[in-house]
Amino acid sequence: REHQSLQFHLGGEYWYKNLLAARAGLNRGDLTLGVGIKQKLAHLSVFLNYAYVTSPVNESGDNLVSLQIVF
Repeated sequence: REHQSLQFHLGGEYWYKNLLAARAGLNRGDLTLGVGIKQKLAHLSVFLNYAYVTSPVNESGDNLVSLQIVF
C-alpha cells in the first residue's frame, strides 16, 4: 500500500436568527472564512454564500460565491 498522509480539515459555523451565517475553518492548513444569508421565499429557501480561502499557491487567495435554492 502507498503511504498516505493524514490531513486535517476543521471548521465551524454560527447562525444568527437562522438568517445570517458566519463560518471559519482550516482546509489542509489554509485559513477559510465565509458568510451566508438565508431567505425564505414562499416554499423555497434561498442561500447566498461567500467564502475566502487562503492558498500557498495564490498569494491573494480565492473568493468563492454560491447560490443555492432548496425546494
